[in-house]
Amino acid sequence: MQIERYKARRYRTEIGCGAVLAVTVIFFLLCVGLYAFGVLTPLVLSLVGVRSVGDTDSVFENYTPAPTVVLENAVGQSQVTVDLGSYGQQTLSNTAGLYTFNTGTTNTGNTLTTATFTEDGLRQLCFERSTICGGGDGNYRNAQIDLRPGGAVVYVDVNAGVFWQRIGIVMRLNTTRTRLSVIGVDIDGITYDPATLPPFLPADARQAIVNALSEVEIVVNDLITQIVLRSGGETYTIIDLNVDDALLTLIMQ
Repeated sequence: MQIERYKARRYRTEIGCGAVLAVTVIFFLLCVGLYAFGVLTPLVLSLVGVRSVGDTDSVFENYTPAPTVVLENAVGQSQVTVDLGSYGQQTLSNTAGLYTFNTGTTNTGNTLTTATFTEDGLRQLCFERSTICGGGDGNYRNAQIDLRPGGAVVYVDVNAGVFWQRIGIVMRLNTTRTRLSVIGVDIDGITYDPATLPPFLPADARQAIVNALSEVEIVVNDLITQIVLRSGGETYTIIDLNVDDALLTLIMQ
């Protein structure tokens, strides 16, 4: 008589494999859920030591806008010459949705010009004058400017060597309201200190991000500080700057 023995070991092996598979699926679904709700990225970055400056929206919450300049006898300038110093010059026409130029006097008798740019107008000007927006040097592409109260977030794809990395460069007006300073890097709505980028990032990627921060800050401030408007035989230079959610306004005298 032949006796069949119960093969318990194989059954336990199948149970073990099934448990591992179930745990793997649950872990995967948990990661997907955390990512979908914007939790995974901040969690991972905090674990590797990247310091959060705060929610990007909160960076701009406490901005006090400059008093609105009231121009008396304001006249729209149909066409002005914009001199951007080292970035060249060109003639711009008053164009709804891009930029508008108005000249008038204040209640103290000073003659001022306001130059107002929308996000699309700024992007077009940058596209024509800088490789950051135009992407002509192969280091940057797909630049987008998101104006915020008292600053802006400049989104751009950075060539990190073997891949392209999308970053948001968070910039805020300084106390004199004549320059924009880099506060950090936006990732999924959170601003992080670029000085604490994780050391395991490839050296090329780290350097590309650092270069992008520096170059964007230089270009943006060069375009602001070097700009000169010529209209009706008069020359105007910037004395104040104001930014809200939709418009960047230069006050020029």
